[in-house]
Amino acid sequence: MRAPVGNKTVKAKAAAVVASPVKKVCNKKTSTKSGKGKAPSSMTMKSSKEKNKEGGNDLQKKDGDVVYVVRLRQGVRIAYAVKASDHTKAANIQDLVNLIRNHDESVDHVGICTPILPRRALDGTNNRMMDGANFMRQLVQVVNVHEGEDDSPEAAKKWGTDIAQLLTDLSKVSPNPTTCSFGGDLTPASGPPPVDTYLRNRDVVDIALEFFYFEIIDGVFFNPICADELALYLECYFGSGPPLSADFFGRTADPRDFFREIKHLYRDCWWT
Repeated sequence: MRAPVGNKTVKAKAAAVVASPVKKVCNKKTSTKSGKGKAPSSMTMKSSKEKNKEGGNDLQKKDGDVVYVVRLRQGVRIAYAVKASDHTKAANIQDLVNLIRNHDESVDHVGICTPILPRRALDGTNNRMMDGANFMRQLVQVVNVHEGEDDSPEAAKKWGTDIAQLLTDLSKVSPNPTTCSFGGDLTPASGPPPVDTYLRNRDVVDIALEFFYFEIIDGVFFNPICADELALYLECYFGSGPPLSADFFGRTADPRDFFREIKHLYRDCWWT
């Protein structure tokens, strides 16, 4: 996973979305009892596309999409879009995903990490959240709080609002246009939760390695989750305090096993 650090956001090339004109449907003339071929004006029919162009039907207006954001620890925040009428149904974000994957500069300002990650099930497992046979997706941004980047609720609201506007603009040229609005910040009142509350373990590992690689290698990332003698050693050099891993892994008592794949980089890794 590539997470943006500071200004290291995804760069993109410009692309313009041009709406194709709606073709008019000509109505055939209908005969009347008088034999005249002119159809009454009340019988003139409009195509469904013309109706959508004039403002859309009532169903589309009521069944829009909504974007929610959640702020997590260490500057990580996520956004996901669902149907306003049913939050268990994912909104269509494929057009936005395509722009992100193609590094389009029109989405550069939202600074979304790639690849696009699945939502984690909220049942305590490490499974993906599903919508039928498809897994639900979320957009992830990492704010470098260590360099003073803004991780405030106001900044998260602006981020979510920008995403909602992008989805609305892209939907205008869709066969089934809809609107998308910002639904709110769902961060708990107690404060941002650990990252693994919403991201699966493998994705949390990627983000942690991006920012705390050397802290993971030398062990301070896991302080004081370690043997007693090692805890004393680390306390002498780094001081006591909550481990950084607690910000990433709130559901795992000892997350060191998730990082064992990188131990070959150093023969004297402290956990071997």
